[in-house]
Amino acid sequence: MLRSQALADAWIARGGSATIASGVVPLTLRNRLENSRCGFELWQKTGNLAHDVDQLKNLVKQKQSEWIVLDADADELFYDVFTGKIRAETGCYILLINQCLNPISLFADVVLNQNPFARKNAVSDELGRKPLWLDGSKFALIPSGFERTNYPPAPVAGRSQRVLLCLHGYPQIDKVLNEFAGSQLSRNLNIDLLYTGTDPNKVDVVARESGLKVTIHKNIDRLDDLLKIADITVTQNGMFGYDLAYLGIPNIVVIDHPQKKRRIGRVTKSHTKTTIRASDVTWPKRLCERVEQILTDVHQYESLVEQSRILVDSSGADRICRQLLRLNSNNRRANSSRRHAVKKTA
Repeated sequence: MLRSQALADAWIARGGSATIASGVVPLTLRNRLENSRCGFELWQKTGNLAHDVDQLKNLVKQKQSEWIVLDADADELFYDVFTGKIRAETGCYILLINQCLNPISLFADVVLNQNPFARKNAVSDELGRKPLWLDGSKFALIPSGFERTNYPPAPVAGRSQRVLLCLHGYPQIDKVLNEFAGSQLSRNLNIDLLYTGTDPNKVDVVARESGLKVTIHKNIDRLDDLLKIADITVTQNGMFGYDLAYLGIPNIVVIDHPQKKRRIGRVTKSHTKTTIRASDVTWPKRLCERVEQILTDVHQYESLVEQSRILVDSSGADRICRQLLRLNSNNRRANSSRRHAVKKTA
């Protein structure tokens, strides 16, 4: 959602208009969107394909939209079928913001990739057309509120250290917390655990039994607030990779499938300097050792901050808008040529 807002703000800054339509939105995020420069519409996704398409089709007609932007961080198959229907019934161009590892982009005109680990899908539509891929750190959408000036001070020996764990859904999370509890950092360690899995009660128990100072967060509508106080992050499969690189927060990536290591973007390589395979039973121990190493070595910490900041800037949304405007211009010329050819034939 915040990526969509970043793109909408950049589009408006170039003289366009934009509306964000969403269903269930946490109150803090809804207030943020309603106070932004773009319009905001509540859209109740029912799971009934025909009904959901009709809702969006009516909104597109009302707003006279040329582009529909879909933020794909949920069920990929639903997005593929939904995108095809929307494209056929509205005539709009489709931009898919991808955060998934295996995007299904069959009916999109443009795929804007925001996951450094994602594998490019080479499928084409029924006419043999492949979507344009906008990939890499130069097209990173950095949400508003992610300001570099706030992040992060180099860790100082003896002061409290904050680790942000974004390993939601991992059954071994208790092992990770136990490893941290046995480390030399445990006395001064504060852990923010971002968890959106299906068994929050079990995670609550595990956090209490670890003996650590653990705060569990069960939504990400204020992710920027968590990052403002994080000294280091641990993420799953490159999640938030571009955001963390831009901010300069050292990040360790846990990979839960061997194949996913093959597609590690340049940002992720330079930013983390390490990946941890979850298929190795010793990964919680190695993860804890790596966190401790970075937090106790100021020179290494500052080097990671500097290297990652070089790779991602705040101009990604503007570059994307330039690409979309160029596509609009090309599409209008092509449509004009087709109309002219039809008239000559007639």
